[in-house]
Amino acid sequence: MKKVLAFTVLFFTVVVSLWTQEVKTVKDAGGSWTIEVDGKPIFVKGVVWSVTPPGTNFTYSLWKENDKVIRSLIDRDGQLMKDMGVNAVRVSSEIPAKYVEYMFSKHGIYTIIVDSFGRNGVSVQGRRFDLANFERPEHRAVVLAQARATVEKFKGTKGILMYLFGNEMNYRTYWPDTPKTLMELPGDTRSERRNYALYTALEEAMKTAKEIDPAHPVGFINGDIGNLDVMAEVCPSMDIFGTNLSRGARIGNVYDEVQWQIDRPVLIAQISPGDAWNAKLNREDQYHQAEFIVSQWTDIYANAYGAGHANSVGGVVNEWTDSWWGHNPGSTAGLDVHDTDADYLNWAYFNDVLYPYPNVNPEWGGLTSQGKRKIGRHPIKQPRAAYYALQYLWKVDPVQLAEERTKGTAGGVTLESHLAGLDLGTFTARGMTDSQENIPNWKVTTDISFAAMQSGNNIEQRLDEGEEFIMLFDNNSSPNNTNIWGGEVKTTLWGITNESAAGRGHDYLC
Repeated sequence: MKKVLAFTVLFFTVVVSLWTQEVKTVKDAGGSWTIEVDGKPIFVKGVVWSVTPPGTNFTYSLWKENDKVIRSLIDRDGQLMKDMGVNAVRVSSEIPAKYVEYMFSKHGIYTIIVDSFGRNGVSVQGRRFDLANFERPEHRAVVLAQARATVEKFKGTKGILMYLFGNEMNYRTYWPDTPKTLMELPGDTRSERRNYALYTALEEAMKTAKEIDPAHPVGFINGDIGNLDVMAEVCPSMDIFGTNLSRGARIGNVYDEVQWQIDRPVLIAQISPGDAWNAKLNREDQYHQAEFIVSQWTDIYANAYGAGHANSVGGVVNEWTDSWWGHNPGSTAGLDVHDTDADYLNWAYFNDVLYPYPNVNPEWGGLTSQGKRKIGRHPIKQPRAAYYALQYLWKVDPVQLAEERTKGTAGGVTLESHLAGLDLGTFTARGMTDSQENIPNWKVTTDISFAAMQSGNNIEQRLDEGEEFIMLFDNNSSPNNTNIWGGEVKTTLWGITNESAAGRGHDYLC
């Protein structure tokens, strides 16, 4: 009997070990970081995947729909993501484990699990608090219990890439003053004590997660790079530093600062390419959204394995599709309207700044739009120019390129040579064909011929009062400074007259 029991336990252990993937962060002898899944490197090419069809807001949960609806939507979005090159989605811990496995088994896409870590408040002893207070032991206990439950829920689930706790919690430390006697914390000022309270709680969650599920890395999502000094002191269990960035076209000093202060691999857990609505011109603008995202990912690649600071392990684009509730998230009015009003001013997205007016449109941030055709209540996603730009860029893997350079098998392909072939003109034409939603009422042609350049991508749009929009083909960035036109594409781009644009340029309208 004992032998039979021993065999059963051994068999069960072997089966579990064969099923469970081992994901870990690895730093090689040269100081370069990678994420490895079962010994194979993966560079994260991810999107924030949140499902809120028009007419709903952040309270909507896909997971309350029936299984057929859920799988159908995963299949439609999953195939579109796979075609783009997505290998990971960032989702909240509400997702049932079986759909994590389904996304991976059907589409080969991993899941980054994000536990809210009290982001939306806590319920303590029958009372609801809008803000978790990490200086209060009873608040910490509730948040940490939920973090533990999250890891226990997904332990052994195939397709999990990592666990990340919280979402910009360093911006939510403005809880009421708390007596120092409740917890012994370092820090001479209220701000310092609150930071220590937060990051010691995060450390406790990460340490517990590693004990429960040692097969997956852990980290948290910081707002930008604040408080790296505190992390260095109190977060030894952190495997990955995750950060949300809204810096515009460039990543800036992130990789440098993280390298010398905490020496961890960096995942840009949320990078915003801006939105596809131009607040200055009051019209859809897919070109600049794509331009921003290419610039951002150029920086992400430039610090990947074997390059730059060699601590970039990828990024997650915010967001997969438009959220029609973003303009006024606290209201249930107008949820079936794609609002074009900007919410706030961010100089980093300089292309449509018209000071002092706001320029960020939270309902137009998607790589895809929510198209008019629907299956049930869920629109079929329509790719924008930024989708096609990333699809092209992501065809090259920076880790693989570095390894091929070392082996001498790269065949002359470099990140620079790959970027040189990137054509935002063509991507804009294709994106506007697929997903243009909003055309102004002034002098617009809707059945035109558009031939995109294959070299030189400085496409600018200007509006002259009383005139049509036009597209300027400026070839200053082309290696040979000559017009090279691609094939003719039917589209509905505003800004070109009924005459064919092929073979001729335009002047600015000022």
